Amino acid sequence: MSVFHVHEWLTLELIDANVCAVGELIEKRDQLVVGSVTGRIWIIDPGRANDTKQQLLSCLLEENLSAAILDIAIANFISGITNLFTNMPNQSIVNAYFRILHKISDGEIYQLNIIYEHTITAIAYNMCIGTFGGATVAQICVQDMTCSMMVFEAEHQIFHRSVNLTTALHPGPISYSPYSDSIIIASSSATLISYRYSVLATASSGKSGKKITANWTFNLGDYPLDLEVIDTSLVQPSIIILCKRTLFCLTHGGTLRFTYRLQCVATSLLVYDFTDDAYIKLCISTATHMLLFLKDTILVWAAQLLQNAIQIRLCTFSSVYRSMLVILSNSRISISYLGTEPSLFRLPAPQTRFIDFQQRYKEFIELEALIRKKPLESTEGATWKNPLTLNCSYDGFDSKSRAENSSEEVPSLTLNIELLSEVRLVDVKLICSTAFHIEHKYVSFPDIDSSQKISTGIYVLYQPVYDLKCKFFAFSSQFGDVISKEVKMPLNLMCHAVNTQRNVQYKLTIESSLPVLDLTQLFPEFETENSTAIGFRPYKSETIISIYASQKNKRYRIQAESLNFIYLFVDELIKRIQTKQPEVQLNCTLPLDQILHEINVYVEHEKKKMEEEKELERFCTLLRNVQVAILTKLKGERPTEVDHMNTLLNYAYQQILCCVDRLEQLNETLRSASLSVSAALNLIYLITFLKGNPLPLDGTIVNNSGQSIWERIKWAISTFKPIDSNINFSSNDLRYFLQSVCEGNCSTMAYIREDSKEEEEEKDTDNDDNDEPQQSESIE
Repeated sequence: MSVFHVHEWLTLELIDANVCAVGELIEKRDQLVVGSVTGRIWIIDPGRANDTKQQLLSCLLEENLSAAILDIAIANFISGITNLFTNMPNQSIVNAYFRILHKISDGEIYQLNIIYEHTITAIAYNMCIGTFGGATVAQICVQDMTCSMMVFEAEHQIFHRSVNLTTALHPGPISYSPYSDSIIIASSSATLISYRYSVLATASSGKSGKKITANWTFNLGDYPLDLEVIDTSLVQPSIIILCKRTLFCLTHGGTLRFTYRLQCVATSLLVYDFTDDAYIKLCISTATHMLLFLKDTILVWAAQLLQNAIQIRLCTFSSVYRSMLVILSNSRISISYLGTEPSLFRLPAPQTRFIDFQQRYKEFIELEALIRKKPLESTEGATWKNPLTLNCSYDGFDSKSRAENSSEEVPSLTLNIELLSEVRLVDVKLICSTAFHIEHKYVSFPDIDSSQKISTGIYVLYQPVYDLKCKFFAFSSQFGDVISKEVKMPLNLMCHAVNTQRNVQYKLTIESSLPVLDLTQLFPEFETENSTAIGFRPYKSETIISIYASQKNKRYRIQAESLNFIYLFVDELIKRIQTKQPEVQLNCTLPLDQILHEINVYVEHEKKKMEEEKELERFCTLLRNVQVAILTKLKGERPTEVDHMNTLLNYAYQQILCCVDRLEQLNETLRSASLSVSAALNLIYLITFLKGNPLPLDGTIVNNSGQSIWERIKWAISTFKPIDSNINFSSNDLRYFLQSVCEGNCSTMAYIREDSKEEEEEKDTDNDDNDEPQQSESIE
């Protein structure tokens, strides 16, 4: 049984019951007095019997009064006697006392005797009790529908005062504050007003004389439902106001202490147990059948009710049944307690059925695979196969180049693309991704019945090519799968053979375990007479890439003035060597200095770009502010001169144009630098791949990301080496990490001997390709 529940101890069905009160009438224990809109009153004593069946017979009195009962109060209205006071709307108030008529053998008979009654001239609405002005007995203040207040003491009416609440349609809750000797009322206009009793008592009832002035007012902003006053030593004297969706706590001077916003509509309020600590303990019932228990603004407990509560009261019927909750709902009163009944808890019966978890797991896997099947796979026994097939082929270079708009003569080839489909497909897309210029980069077919062919030209047009791969992707809107095809273009499509160049910046040496091959065998598509040296110049570029072969030292050297092309030719050379010599083992140095230099250059350009973007943002803000100032001056009744503002506006505009131009230049510089960084990182991956332990770090991390290059490299390194990605990363740190990771992958290379220009000329003249080189250079 859940602790968040209200357990009913006694439930009684009382027709049309709408108000209740708790008080000691007999035998020093609490009794319940319940009234209804039909004028019927019940007096119930649940503590007179311990048995549930006898509790159902605990009604001491049931009697009909002359009119509907609006409110009930139990107090010492006459000295020495506990009286029952009922408020009725039919222009009369009855004050009665409750006494034993006579005893019989099985019990007692009770009745109500009327002591006095007061007739009023208006319809009563509600009432409150208190010792107004320091009285010795309880007095009664009745509020009628015109917001007038009448104070009664025993059989006397002390005064009748009309309060001017012109904005209120009807009155609201009323309460008495003994701390300030004030009567506090709330009205339908969402206003809380405090009147001192001394002001009400001395004010004049007519239009002349002393007027009634409020002690203070407070605007609630919500419809008030209930009102309670706290005046104890531990808790600061406070006024609690419950509205439909808000709970307010005010001091007796009208100052707000705290407020609590409810998530649903409230119906009633109970303030209880404020003698233990300095917290105000509240119980609020809501229209969602909930009881909310709060300590100030802290929700400490919640419970579910069966019906919406109209009133909540706290009572004690004996030494055993203490702090019972009386919940009055529509025609039903429930006496309940909070918490659990441990004796009712029973352990559930254990499940004796054996479960084969391995078999269940296999069934789960089969069901999951069945759910994930595509529409064509749903047929029993059918295997899924993509109906779309992509084929690419080419025969050779075109006899006449397609690059008619090129500034230099470049070759071209025609690529034949064929799309095959086993079923009729609609809305088929073909996309190509390559560094070459391709005439049909994006093609759309409305439908394909069996096959569709297309021919497209590929060549170098505007910029040099750094990658020979050409990737094709095809898909149809009928199916979610994408098929791809990768075709490698021939090397002589992007470059042609030239003389070698020795004095260059970047040099890379590859060591072979087998004798080196003639370069004429490795690059048969290029015409060259020297078998140990060959040069390449990419189209649309002035860079020359030179490759040398040393027969004595079994080494190859690739060198160029730019690092952008080094990776492409190193990768091409290694693949061709491994094709000719499958058993060969290759090793290469890692040019960390050159790689770090390219990364540092890229980082510096990134920093400059960020600074330029901040500068551009600053001038844009200045431009907008100047425009606002000019428009404000021109909209005035007397427009003033704005020549100085126009000067500032022109200055900001010119600075914005300059910043945009610098950003465009930086973007172009970054694009060029990204090619070098991408080639450098690809080179790291390729060199470590030769040892069989490639690093998860290549040129793909440079593009397609909004992060800086340092952040991307730190993340990539953190995937294989534990580092703190939040620290600042310098080039020395990067060098240390790369060296520590690559120490086991890349051995240090010694010097390589190479031929001088004079010796090459002599060898070319003598056609002696096996002479040993006489000059040595250090490998950088």
